Amino acid sequence: MRYRLLALDIDGTLLRPDGTLSPRVRDALGRAVAAGVSLLLCTGRRYRSALEVLGGFTLSDLVACSSGAVIKRLGSWETVFSVPIERRLAARVVEVVRGGGLRCLVIVDGPAEGPDFWYEVGSSENETYAAYMSRNAERYGHGVGDLARELPPVPLQVCVPGQFDELAQLERVVTERFGSGVHTSLVTNIRYPGCMLEIGDPGGCKHHAVEWVASSLGVDMSSVVAVGDDNNDVTMLRGAGLGVAMGNAVPALLALADEVVASNENDGVAEVVDRFILRPA
Repeated sequence: MRYRLLALDIDGTLLRPDGTLSPRVRDALGRAVAAGVSLLLCTGRRYRSALEVLGGFTLSDLVACSSGAVIKRLGSWETVFSVPIERRLAARVVEVVRGGGLRCLVIVDGPAEGPDFWYEVGSSENETYAAYMSRNAERYGHGVGDLARELPPVPLQVCVPGQFDELAQLERVVTERFGSGVHTSLVTNIRYPGCMLEIGDPGGCKHHAVEWVASSLGVDMSSVVAVGDDNNDVTMLRGAGLGVAMGNAVPALLALADEVVASNENDGVAEVVDRFILRPA
């Protein structure tokens, strides 16, 4: 068998638009695992958020969260891989975000009973930020007075909710200011009215998470299939032996993918398994 590891994004890829897993996709993944293919889920979600949509999913032991900044053992809170952003750099990023008139979250690899992210207390007119905070802050957030001065000890990512145009401009500013010292992804497929700009260490991307798992399994990257739909999937598609974009993927991913399959609404992941992994010799 040519391909031995399948790396799958979750939202917009594994799951249908309504957030459920189709029977056809579940069956295809079950057949792939039974044939000896390892499965790694890769998501921009926080680990706790990933668990909310992966309840009862037993086909993978690991999940890469925060777009690859951390890998957790699925069903427990054990961390097996982590690449946080350097704390002083995170503070500078927070100041740049504030200078652009936006507000951000600092994601952490929190314990089961601890916060998932830190934020600056206060109201915001930003619709995306307000929606995120309304849903998550009370249960999973830790509020501080000055986020740049009161960062968590080990920040994973700086995330900025907002609208596409303002985040695209901020991404340009961050890239100009910090260059190769940071990795950015402007994620469009989120569960809120808007987008999310993710800013982290260059080593904390999906590609490096997949690469770490492949190495631990003794699998060469040429034997990896990576499947996604959004900008935070770019690195893992580029680094895989076969990079596959979903039919509903953003233009940048469609342009660089080796192959394009059906949308998540039409079971594109099942097509990946049947066309490229379990196809007859």
